[in-house]
Amino acid sequence: MKEQSKQIDKPYPSGNEIIIVEAALLMETDWHEMLDGLWIVQSSPAAVVQRLKENRGLTEEEALVRIHAQKMRRGIGGAGMSSICGDNEICSNLREEMDNGIVTAVITNDGTLEELKYSLERALNDPK
Repeated sequence: MKEQSKQIDKPYPSGNEIIIVEAALLMETDWHEMLDGLWIVQSSPAAVVQRLKENRGLTEEEALVRIHAQKMRRGIGGAGMSSICGDNEICSNLREEMDNGIVTAVITNDGTLEELKYSLERALNDPK
């Protein structure tokens, strides 16, 4: 993260560049304060379990243990796991992060990679 923070602090000539930082503990360590925006990508428990089984070779039980362990961590399960409050619903703790201006966008990732790319492009081009 130290190397990424150097890139974030680096001045850019046009001021329009986008730097993407993927960091599981970004909010827990308050590193989000150096960003202009913070997007949370959330997925339903069923989608996460399926991906963990397919991509990491976990059993369903192992996947559920991992999900449960991350469920209440700020910025991971606490903000991005719709299992806390229901599919396609913004949970109260995430709503609070949005109301406080910490989280600036929420992207739902329950579909294909192409659908995720479309959602990200749409959010990026959204003038709000």
